[in-house]
Amino acid sequence: MLGRYDLFHGFRHHLAAEDVTNGKPDPEIYVRAAERLGVQTSEMMVLEDSEAGTRAAAAAGAVVVSVPNRHTRIQDFSMATHVVGSLSVTVIRSVLDGLSV
Repeated sequence: MLGRYDLFHGFRHHLAAEDVTNGKPDPEIYVRAAERLGVQTSEMMVLEDSEAGTRAAAAAGAVVVSVPNRHTRIQDFSMATHVVGSLSVTVIRSVLDGLSV
């Protein structure tokens, strides 16, 4: 998707399912992301739209902002730190303002 929308070059690190042994809801991809970024998983804010991704990020210890979509809104997002209706700048700022950094 990053290539499709010409966004690939905007990210220093890239991880995909092929880069991990265990897929979501295993937290491996988020643990690897934290390692590549040189941060603790607890310092990461993860944006997710599925239950499996939300479970993975929560299990890694990240701050999880779940944004259910029309296909996933019936899933369980109870383990998310925040569940929001959109990724508008206002919503994300509100989430960031609520975090103690």
